[in-house]
Amino acid sequence: VASDAIRRAMTASQDTPFDGAYEIRDAMVKRYIDPAKEDGSRSYDNYTRMTLDALARDGVTYSEQSQSLKKLNSGAFSEGIIDRVNAQRAENGDPSIDVRFLAMIETKFLGGESSEETSDAKRKEQLDLASKLLRRGDVMGIDFAAPEVTDMQGGGAKRDERFAQTALMLQQAGGDAGRLLVLRPHVGEG
Repeated sequence: VASDAIRRAMTASQDTPFDGAYEIRDAMVKRYIDPAKEDGSRSYDNYTRMTLDALARDGVTYSEQSQSLKKLNSGAFSEGIIDRVNAQRAENGDPSIDVRFLAMIETKFLGGESSEETSDAKRKEQLDLASKLLRRGDVMGIDFAAPEVTDMQGGGAKRDERFAQTALMLQQAGGDAGRLLVLRPHVGEG
């Protein structure tokens, strides 16, 4: 019974919202797979190793993984984590997996609605942090994702303006980095 309850809670279904399953999985990773260190910092080395092992078992040699701005910036997925974990895997004779990140900006910052949480100032903070992260060699672009709590159809000119601002920031960051970057509007999942 307990096993079935856990499986239902961690799997998106009619009973468990897509985003609710993410929250539960994230809490489990933080508690059991990569708990915080004594100083409060957290690195997702164990989670990354398990992910690379699963990708290798499936025959995947390249993957772009979306991660929140916060996790990319806080050190949970620090620059070099993939190289570090691949080096550990190589010691066991395991193949290297090329994993890059997409910096995830929450969908609410694209919508036309504005609140204290999605104000122009908060949106600028998001774009500035994304721009900084795009200078990392392992961050390949932007992904719009997360719970869809705004009316994407009704955003009109404000939505279009915000999308254009993001595209321009991405173009500038790509020019500064000397490479093409990805813009993935990953909306429509929730």
